[in-house]
Amino acid sequence: MVLDALDGRVARMTRADTAFGAQLDSLADMVTFGLAPAVLAWVAGVRAGLDQNLLWAAGAVYAACAAIRLARYNVKQALPRRVKSSDFEGLPSPAAAGLVAGLLVLGGVNDLDLQIRERGLSLLPFVALGAGLLMTSSIPYLHLADRLGRRRLGPLMGLMALLLMGILALYPAMALAVAFLGYAMAGLGWWALGRILPRETDADQDPVEERLFPR
Repeated sequence: MVLDALDGRVARMTRADTAFGAQLDSLADMVTFGLAPAVLAWVAGVRAGLDQNLLWAAGAVYAACAAIRLARYNVKQALPRRVKSSDFEGLPSPAAAGLVAGLLVLGGVNDLDLQIRERGLSLLPFVALGAGLLMTSSIPYLHLADRLGRRRLGPLMGLMALLLMGILALYPAMALAVAFLGYAMAGLGWWALGRILPRETDADQDPVEERLFPR
């Protein structure tokens, strides 16, 4: 995930970014963040004694949604700069994979109560289904790496970053699971809040954006 966040930036800095590289990057993402989490979820679910038909369905939906999400992202990248946002439309595939992987890692922590671990793994198919649907949704999610790269971290943000790194070092499994779940739920919460609060009028929206992304 760290390398996926940095590869595009490094390519642009070295002036080595090409259309071929962008497509190859998406194919790699499909394997890493699409197929691998689906296979891991299926294997862990079978070992936990979950229904295999449900596991097959959840894995297939997740992998298909990852492919759709990556294809849609590539299409949007070809749009003019003024009609595309720097943030994500739908849950990014690395974060969706993190949801599945975080639950798997948390289920392997021996310090947790056995019943809690088993209940966590029993939610695995539903987490995979939810992550897949969020990937193909139109819910906006912040591009954290891009936003942090544009601005310098202030003292408070720097302190929070150090605190998060400390928590990650002490409780890595719990921190990863909570972080990915929090990111997914934060985007969903902001989207729900935006549906409740008054929005801008149609006259305020750019006509080109309205044609490409109708409400």
